[in-house]
Amino acid sequence: MQVYLSDDLYEVVKSQGLSASRLLQDAVRDHCVRQEKVAEAHAYAQEIFAELGPPTAEDIEWADTHVREIVESLRRNDARRSREPLPDAPTS
Repeated sequence: MQVYLSDDLYEVVKSQGLSASRLLQDAVRDHCVRQEKVAEAHAYAQEIFAELGPPTAEDIEWADTHVREIVESLRRNDARRSREPLPDAPTS
């Protein structure tokens, strides 16, 4: 199989000493795993809907609220970590 990289992307890959083949394999593998997880989540949701019925408007509002809270908490934690000093390099 041959894959085309634009000249600018090829230069970035080479300038960073990366393997285009390895990057492509990793990207395809990650994409396939994500697609499998999405399909599994969809199948699980369908099972729950069949057992309990679809979520109500109140259920969706509750979930939206909690997801926003979780996302904001993760963003705060990421911002806090990005301001932390880097650890000292190990000495030998």
